[in-house]
Amino acid sequence: MTAVGYTGGDPNKVDVAGDTMTGPLVLPGDPSLGLQAATKDYVDTHGGGGGGGTPSGTVVSETSYGQTATAGVATAYSRGDHSHGSPALGSTGTTAAAGNHNHNAAYDALGAAATAQANALAADVPLGSATPSAVSITAAGAAGAGTSSSRQDHTHAGPGFGAVVTETAFGQSATNGVASTVARSDHSHGTPTAPTVPSASSSVVAETSFGIAPAAGAAATFSRGDHTHGTPTAPAGAAQLDHKAAIFGLKLATLGPYEMGGSPLGLSPGTLITCRVWVPSAMTLTKLGTWMQAAGITSSGVNGMAIYDAAGNLLDQTGDMSTQLASANQYVEGTLGGSVNLTANTSVHLAILAHFSGGNPTISGKAITGTNFVAINGVRPSVYLTGQASFPSTIDYASAIINDAAYCFYAR
Repeated sequence: MTAVGYTGGDPNKVDVAGDTMTGPLVLPGDPSLGLQAATKDYVDTHGGGGGGGTPSGTVVSETSYGQTATAGVATAYSRGDHSHGSPALGSTGTTAAAGNHNHNAAYDALGAAATAQANALAADVPLGSATPSAVSITAAGAAGAGTSSSRQDHTHAGPGFGAVVTETAFGQSATNGVASTVARSDHSHGTPTAPTVPSASSSVVAETSFGIAPAAGAAATFSRGDHTHGTPTAPAGAAQLDHKAAIFGLKLATLGPYEMGGSPLGLSPGTLITCRVWVPSAMTLTKLGTWMQAAGITSSGVNGMAIYDAAGNLLDQTGDMSTQLASANQYVEGTLGGSVNLTANTSVHLAILAHFSGGNPTISGKAITGTNFVAINGVRPSVYLTGQASFPSTIDYASAIINDAAYCFYAR
């Protein structure tokens, strides 16, 4: 490198007062102070355009407010006295307001609200002229798609009231129904006509014979819960231990009628005598009797007959038989207090009790000796109790005194 015009005496040095380079000057780096020389790289990097640039020939005018800031991408530079202008003021900003005016909304510098109102008025949305659809009780809500607006006093008709179906039959199933109408709160379906209820029968056909076949019947009336058809009269002799008893219309007999003239058996005062008899079929008894051989003299206390069941319970007894037991050589009987119903294939005990002061009556019977009469099939056929002033309510056959005679007792 050679400096031209160097006056300091060294042709290889640059004069600080100014000099001319005959070759390029290489700087050690980018400048850090304002008066330092700049390298080409520094100038290119900092927009110098490599030592120069192209100025822009156009500027974009500002025509609206609210634009976003941007760095730009142009390679040309702007001149120092360039201007983008400014957007025009709106009419609201340039026109004076009339006196005594009021502001009832936010300040609208650019007239946007007025423009929107004008646009809405210009659109002139029509009012709907069709009657709105009726409201169904099952309809779903919908926003709608109509292009016209509704009038302020429009109405939607209600679903209306439906007709009520009369109930005419029992046993109908419940149902929600499908009607689109509503029912009034005081509606009524009525009630079906009450079915005809049969009346109670006032008569029952009596059963008068055996072997009648069962039948459902065809009567329109119903039977009362406590009705009875009765039972046919038992055939004569069907309930006798001895068929000869039926000749006299008897139902039960401890001994056959032919034995009424048997041995005389005395009745001691206060002694209750019982004799067992089998009941072969169901029957109803109303009277008890015996065959008298000798009359009693001067009665006192209780005189009569009674019937006990197999367990020893008193079923019923006759009224006073003092007059009957004062007879001789005849059949006598007394009437029970009520009817006694007996079940077939059971046994009962007929009993007699007498109290006479002047002489005791005697009745027919059969005296039996030996020990075989103690029990038959485990049952004592004849026992007695002493010291009885009246018929006891129960008898313990097992503890009573075993009798050695069978008496002629009868029932019908």
